[in-house]
Amino acid sequence: MYWQSLSSDLNFDPSFRPGIECLLLFRAVVADVAVIPSWVCQSLAQAEAAALPLADEPEKVWQKRALYGQSAQAGQSDQAGMLLQHWPRQIEAQGSLNLDPEYSQDQLFLTSQAPVDTLLPGENLLDQCPLWEIPAEAGLLGRLQRLSARIRHRVSAEKLRVEWLDDGQTIWLTGLCPADVSIFEPGDWRLLSLEEALPAAPEPLFNLICGSISETVAQQWSKGFLPELSLAERAFDISRGHLYFNQGLIARINQQVQRLSWARWWHLSRQELSALERQRSYFLETFQVPHVGLLGYCRQLEDLYSAFFKHSFRSMLLLARGYEYLARKNVLSTLQKSHLNPHTRLLIDLQNLRDLAQTLLLKTPDILPEKLPYHPSFKQSWQVFLSQFGHRGFQEVSPASKRFADSPELILKRLFLPWQVLRSEPEQTWKTLFFRPFWLFLAALLDQREHFRSDGLWAIFQVRKQIDLLLEKAVQAGQLAQRDDFWLLNFEEVQWLDQGGQIPAEYTQALRQEWQAQTALFLPSQRRDFETFDTQPDMHSAPTLQTFRPQAAQGIEPREGQLWRPQAVEETLPTDFKPWSSILVTQNLDPGVLLQLLQTSSVVLGQNSDLNGGLSLLREMSVPALLGLEDRQSQLQTGQSVSISATALERMLERD
Repeated sequence: MYWQSLSSDLNFDPSFRPGIECLLLFRAVVADVAVIPSWVCQSLAQAEAAALPLADEPEKVWQKRALYGQSAQAGQSDQAGMLLQHWPRQIEAQGSLNLDPEYSQDQLFLTSQAPVDTLLPGENLLDQCPLWEIPAEAGLLGRLQRLSARIRHRVSAEKLRVEWLDDGQTIWLTGLCPADVSIFEPGDWRLLSLEEALPAAPEPLFNLICGSISETVAQQWSKGFLPELSLAERAFDISRGHLYFNQGLIARINQQVQRLSWARWWHLSRQELSALERQRSYFLETFQVPHVGLLGYCRQLEDLYSAFFKHSFRSMLLLARGYEYLARKNVLSTLQKSHLNPHTRLLIDLQNLRDLAQTLLLKTPDILPEKLPYHPSFKQSWQVFLSQFGHRGFQEVSPASKRFADSPELILKRLFLPWQVLRSEPEQTWKTLFFRPFWLFLAALLDQREHFRSDGLWAIFQVRKQIDLLLEKAVQAGQLAQRDDFWLLNFEEVQWLDQGGQIPAEYTQALRQEWQAQTALFLPSQRRDFETFDTQPDMHSAPTLQTFRPQAAQGIEPREGQLWRPQAVEETLPTDFKPWSSILVTQNLDPGVLLQLLQTSSVVLGQNSDLNGGLSLLREMSVPALLGLEDRQSQLQTGQSVSISATALERMLERD
C-alpha cells in the first residue's frame, strides 16, 4: 500500500498515521500538476508559522490553509492547499460500504451537505516530491515531518462526522464536520457557493445582479413565515469579491417552519408546489421575450435569479421538515431507494453513455474521447443527452460558467473511467407502507423542485447565449477585447457598450487583476470561524485600479476599487457574520447541489477516481475493523450513525 511507501521513502515520523493525518496535510481542491511547485514555494512560510499555534495554543481550535497560487491557464487562481485542523477522537461514520445509489441524492439532504472540496490524494502530491529539488522546496518535507508529530496528539477531544459514498470500487468522500459544531446561527453569513453550484468568488457582474435583488429576495423568503422584514434586510451581500447569503435569515425562517402545525405545513407545501409549477412555465417562456441590448438581458437575469433563489430556499426548508420527520421514524432510507428522482435519471443517462463508450473502446482501443460525438453508434445518444442536460455543468448557477454544451469534454473524457450507477429495490415493510402516502407527497415536491431548478438553469443558459451573440458583435466591432471581460463590468459600463462605446483592454485587464487580487487575499478559508473570528484580518490591500474615462463620451462615471459592489451595500458585513469554513458542512442540504457533488466532483470530472489514484479514506481508516465488523461489512447500513470508541481509534493511530 502506498501508505507504507509514504513512511519509508520520505522518513516520516513512524507514529504518523496517514489514514487521518494525510487527510489533514493534503486535503485540497484538485489542481493541475503544473501548479504544484508554485504551491510549495508559497506554503513554506505558512507551514513554518503553523507550528506556533499548535504548540502555544493547545486548547484552541485552529486551522490554517495555504494557497497554490496562480494557475498557468489564463492567470486563474487555484484556491487550494494545505489544511491543518484540530480533529477529534471519536468518529461518527454515516454511509454504506455497499452501493446505495439513492444515498447519493436524497439522504444527503439531511446528513451531508453542500459541495465540499475534493481530496487531493496524498500519493499524487507526494509523487511530485522528487521534482522538488531546490533546498527551499525540500525543506517543506522536513517541516511536514516535524508538524506531523504535533498534529497527531491533537486528534482528540471532539467528534468528527465522516460521510461518504461507495460505488463498490471507490469511496467518494462527501462530508467532514465536527459533529458538535452548530452551523446555523442567527446573524451568520455563509458563502453562497457552498449552497449553489457557484465558484467561491463569482464574476463581479453576477455579484452585482445578486446585490440588486437582495432586498426583494429577503422579503420573498420570509413571506408566510416571518413578520414583515425591514427594508434594510438583505438576502445577499458581497465582501472582498465573495458572495454571501444571509444564513441567519434562513435560520430564523427554518425555526418558524419547525414550529408550524402539520396542517399549516401541508398548506404551505401545496402552495409551494403550485408556485414551482407556475415558475417552470415562466422560465420556459421568459427567454423568448425580446430585450434591448446587453443591459436589458442583465435585467432579465435579475428576474430569473430572483425567482430561482426564492423558491429554491423556500422549498428546501419545507422539504427538510418532512425529511427529518421520516428520518426520525427510520423509514427515510427505504422510501428513497424506491424513488427514481431527476438526478438519478441523469446519472442513469450518463451510465448509458458510459456503457456505450466502453463498448466502443473494446472494439476500437485507439478511439479518442473527442471523436466519440462523431461515431455513428454514439452520435444520436450523445445529441439526445445534450438536448436534455446540455445546460447543466460545473458551477452551473453562474451565468458565465461553461456548461456541458459549451465544454463537452467535461463528460467525454470521463466516460472511460470506472464508475457506474446501480439500483436495488428495497423490501417494503408495514412501516414503510404506512408512511408511503406522506413520502409520495414529499417526492412530488422534491421532483417539482428539481425540475424547477433545471428549467431555471436552462432559461439562464438561453439568456447567456443571447448575451454571447451580442458580445461577439461587440468584440468584432472593437468595443470589447474579449467576451469574458463582459462579466467584469458594472451596469453603467454595460449601458456604455449598448450605446456603442468602447472599453479598452487595459481597463478590463486592470479589472481582472483587481478582482483576482481581492478574492485571493480575502479567502474565507483563511479566517477562523470556530471560537473566535476576526472580520478584518491583517492582510495587504488589493492594488489600486486605474480610473477609466471614456474618451468618446462621458457615459460612464469614473470609479475606483471594489468595482462590483452595489452602492447601497456597506463596505463590511455585519460584525457577527461568519464566512463558511472549507471543512464544515451544513445541516440542511439544497438537493440541487447534488448534481455538482456527484456528477462533476466524482463522476464527470473524475476527481478521486481509481484511475487517477483516488483516496479511499474509510478503507484506509479501517472503519469496519474499528467496529468489529471485519467479516460483516454489510451490517453498516446507509445512513447509520456509529460512534467509534476513543480507545479503538487510539489503537489504530498507535499501530506501527
